[in-house]
Amino acid sequence: MKKFEFTLESLKHYREQVLDGEKSTLAAMRSELRTLEDELEEILKSLAAAEEKLRRIYAEGTYPNEISIQKRHIMTLQADVHQHRHRIMLKEREIEAQLNNVVAATKEVSKLENLEESQLEEYRMAVQKEEELFIDEFVTNSDWRKNNVK
Repeated sequence: MKKFEFTLESLKHYREQVLDGEKSTLAAMRSELRTLEDELEEILKSLAAAEEKLRRIYAEGTYPNEISIQKRHIMTLQADVHQHRHRIMLKEREIEAQLNNVVAATKEVSKLENLEESQLEEYRMAVQKEEELFIDEFVTNSDWRKNNVK
């Protein structure tokens, strides 16, 4: 009997490539999210330092323009925080959508793997049946020879 060959091997290979691509995209998106989160953390540290500096300026007393400059700096940092949080939220949505793509691609590959396993089992059963027929034929021929060779 000929060697087992999955009839949809090329489709399975294609689906596996698609899955790998989707996983790579997901990994890149997660990396971008980590970068955004790290940047947000840095901005928050800068904001805390700027607010502390403003408190020191108030406590020590200074010129009004220095207070105004520090307040504008704080407002800019707060705007950056807001912008980064918004970008993080959007990136998380993108990641969720990409995760759904990965799950769908995984299901497609899994379906093909299950079909391959089913075809392999059918192949094994056919091989076993063929071997049983061969053995039966061999035994029958052996019996016939014993009876007719005498």
